[in-house]
Amino acid sequence: MTDLSSLIESLEKATAPDRWLDAKIDAALRIGSEKMRQPGCEWAWTNFPTWAHHTHARGMCGVQHDNGDLGLVWDSQPFSSSIDAAVALAERVLPGWTIASIGQDDRKGWHAELRKGHATSYSTVELAGAPTPAIALLLATLRALQSYTGEA
Repeated sequence: MTDLSSLIESLEKATAPDRWLDAKIDAALRIGSEKMRQPGCEWAWTNFPTWAHHTHARGMCGVQHDNGDLGLVWDSQPFSSSIDAAVALAERVLPGWTIASIGQDDRKGWHAELRKGHATSYSTVELAGAPTPAIALLLATLRALQSYTGEA
């Protein structure tokens, strides 16, 4: 896993959906496409670093071999623009957490709240605010993941 702090910092500065950020999140959390989870592809997924291609094809990710050659390439999910993609990401990387709320505040900003634990006793709560609901949920997810894994 990569440095979550830099991803969180980038999301905190985001004012709109960003395909480059989507690819960076995909590569950092090693989400991959359906193709990456098929039999025969797991060796590349496990053994090679992923990258987020930002020069010519924003939103694209891939695996890079030790000699620099590129392997499988895929289009990342639209995490920063799609609430469905952001929800699916949160559910995948934070088992045992609940999306308690996603809503708009009085200043027309968005907030997301994640909770870890049982319905009557939450051990951890993570809140985030952002210009869009998907970015708010991404921020809460990455902050929760950072504290959950103890990664700085």
